[in-house]
Amino acid sequence: MSEQPYKISPAGFADGARPGALQDGTSSYTPSLFSRDFVKRLRRNGLRLAIWSLVCLVAAIAYIGHARPEFTASAQLALEPRLRIPVGSDPSASGLSPILDSAQAESQVQILKSERVLRFVFDSLKLENDPAYAPPKESSGGGLFSFFRSKATQDDPAAQSKADLAREQAFQSFSSKVSVRRVGQSYILEVTFRALTPTTAARLANAIAASYIRDQVVFRAAPDMRGSEFLQGRISSVQAQKQAATEAVLTGVIPDVQFPDADARIVSSALEPLTKAFPQTRIILAVAVLLSLITGIGLVALSFIFDRKVWSDQQLERAAGLECLAHFSIRRIRDDLRRYSTAVTHPESEFARVLKTLWIKLSSTSVGSGEMAIAFVAVERGDGQTTVAANLAHLLAHNEERATLIDADFQRSALTRCYAPQATGSLRDFIHSRAPGQLGEVGLKDELRFIPAVSSGTSIGTDVFLGSTVVRTLIGELLKRGSVIVDVPPLRNSADAIAVSRFLSGVVLVAVSGRTNGDDLAEAVRTLRAANARVLGTVLISET
Repeated sequence: MSEQPYKISPAGFADGARPGALQDGTSSYTPSLFSRDFVKRLRRNGLRLAIWSLVCLVAAIAYIGHARPEFTASAQLALEPRLRIPVGSDPSASGLSPILDSAQAESQVQILKSERVLRFVFDSLKLENDPAYAPPKESSGGGLFSFFRSKATQDDPAAQSKADLAREQAFQSFSSKVSVRRVGQSYILEVTFRALTPTTAARLANAIAASYIRDQVVFRAAPDMRGSEFLQGRISSVQAQKQAATEAVLTGVIPDVQFPDADARIVSSALEPLTKAFPQTRIILAVAVLLSLITGIGLVALSFIFDRKVWSDQQLERAAGLECLAHFSIRRIRDDLRRYSTAVTHPESEFARVLKTLWIKLSSTSVGSGEMAIAFVAVERGDGQTTVAANLAHLLAHNEERATLIDADFQRSALTRCYAPQATGSLRDFIHSRAPGQLGEVGLKDELRFIPAVSSGTSIGTDVFLGSTVVRTLIGELLKRGSVIVDVPPLRNSADAIAVSRFLSGVVLVAVSGRTNGDDLAEAVRTLRAANARVLGTVLISET
């Protein structure tokens, strides 16, 4: 038998490589392959993405249900500067006209949001005691205790300071709900207030607008009231405007009066909103769906980039640099006897069909008589190499091809425990004694013979070396009567697979989808080739 490294694969590619796979086990990873694998990863995680989106939607709905609704109302003011003419002067003598530029308009926006305007509303309506703005207070106990507590607060400087701090916090909370903006490039200012009820929102928006008008009246009329020639009628007019603005602040209703001493007028009072402004159900649900998709796809992308496991035939070929000869879907069956003969008991199954195709591909690589000695090699324990080896041996016997199944896994001996638990001879005994009578062959079928790893009552064979000439001679003799299928331990647990592989017609690497690491596969290929093993290709197993 040849011991030279494998040169030509069944498909005719050098070293069993496929297009896109390099001979050193690495690969050229094109963007199209990357996107194709990523789409497959998304499909595999489709259920998880759907569950994550559902969780985000439920969280959004719960937030909407528990969040306190808020309403906004807006009042609009028009800036109209008026020309001031001193008392006793002739109005027609002045040729000046009032001027308002953009900078002055922006200044009025800041005045509307100023503490002076807002503080008047806050103090007039006594909002420091409103639960919507005031911080939570400690329980006072009520009754007589509450009276003495209030008295102590007035006498205790520390308590008074604490009360002032609470009042300031309430004012800041009130101020944070006010927003003022200039409508486009016009001289219309819009003051908006956000509150827990529609009525409160409209009332306080109007109150703030009225407070601004009052501030304008007081500020513009102050110089005239200090003048010695100010008439009594003028004083009455200013006082009436001031009183009307103050009542508007207290009631939250804009009166239908003129304010000639103010450089602004209210063009639209705030109305009670019909719908809530917060939380916005549609926007929150849309954001929840979008966020779930972004985070879900992002996590899948991160796992795809950093995950070194093989999931598909293409990834397996790129990782190992070898052709993927077959892709099996294996059901998890606890009964070993049933699992090891599935291809025969269910000949119409997909597993049986793929296994037949695999044997045809392997047979095309044989030389001479056509009989082959094949081992399926895995990296980790439980990667399914024993299941594939046993089913292939049964399939050959079922098709009236003579075959020998060898259990060379001395540590686990799964096939021996299944087919020959009471064996009086074994491969281990034969290697030690070199006597054919110690081989312990068992006839499973007319065309299928089985060689157990260890005999009954024997411990694991850590003292056995499969690389000895005895094993080479045995495989040569067995090949004269048919194909040989060898079950070897995984590379991670033993070097037996490396030792015996150079005596075989070829070895096939076994990988499990989502479990086997691509770097480990590449290292396994290099190790087997360094031992002059003929690596025929790979198979991928998907557990269902």
